[in-house]
Amino acid sequence: MTARRTHISLKEIRRYELLNTRVCDLPLKIEGPLRDCILAHYRELQARKIRFRPRFYLGAEIEDGWGCVDGTICIEVPFYLGNPELMALHKEYYGEVEGEAEILKILRHETGHAINYAFRLHERKDWQGIFGDFTKRYPKCYRTKPWSKKHVQHLDSFYAQRHPDEDWAESFAVWLTPGVNWRRCYKGWDAIEKLIYVDIIMKQIGGVCPAARRIAYDAPARKERRTLAELYDVEAVTALGEQEMEDYIKDLGQIFLRRVRRREYHVAAADFLTRYREAIISGVARWILHSNKNSVRKIIRRMKAVCRHYGLVMIRSEGAEKLAEVTALVTWYVINDIYDLD
Repeated sequence: MTARRTHISLKEIRRYELLNTRVCDLPLKIEGPLRDCILAHYRELQARKIRFRPRFYLGAEIEDGWGCVDGTICIEVPFYLGNPELMALHKEYYGEVEGEAEILKILRHETGHAINYAFRLHERKDWQGIFGDFTKRYPKCYRTKPWSKKHVQHLDSFYAQRHPDEDWAESFAVWLTPGVNWRRCYKGWDAIEKLIYVDIIMKQIGGVCPAARRIAYDAPARKERRTLAELYDVEAVTALGEQEMEDYIKDLGQIFLRRVRRREYHVAAADFLTRYREAIISGVARWILHSNKNSVRKIIRRMKAVCRHYGLVMIRSEGAEKLAEVTALVTWYVINDIYDLD
């Protein structure tokens, strides 16, 4: 008897090859929509008569892929934004990818950092009087005040409240955003004082080339030797430590089943998690202080891998009950990661 031949599609072959490619071997460039966003950002700076231009590079981080390298004019951009195929891959594993509007918001924020470092604004007494002590340590966690009028609101998570450097960067971003009448939007807010300061200081230094233009790259993609599969934790089960694995199996085993008698009445637990992934991520990240979507997403990805690996299932009619249980479990894992309760 001849064994049945299994055909693998070209798409599957391409996917396998891509996942097993080292990031440093990928033909990455700042081009396409990403380049268009950067050029649009340059036009925003030009409209404000700012000569300074930060230096952008593709970095290897995927969870915290954006950032201005401390003390430099170099801004890291997530490498996957440099290629449509990589953007699709990222969306598959993380559920979302930055669009044009979000990219521009982040570029304005990070350029605020770069300007702060290039002109050493944080060393000025007037800057410190407005924004606070730049040398203050970044808190691992910070308690937000959603209704505070002492800080502007630009990026999510009330980021301006985290640190004086972020307060400056967020204020700069609001001031730079085209079409935003910040004087009207923030009228009556204490934060208006910060925006007025940004307006004054940028008129003073906008046409000046900064003396400090330190260049340094943190985790550039061109030096990242890990594969995409390793970065995206595709084999999530093998990435878990022994104790973590036992915890996941034990906890998920209390929610889902190893087998059921009537197959037509069951649903694969991994498919159930996929279906409700974004709802769980949004809800948990919204209500748990100091959490973010990426950390929640990573936990769900590991749960899915364990469920798939052990063939866990659930009774189809118990969807609402299981959704509540899974959400509670994800919440516990997130809180435990943040506060190290074990």
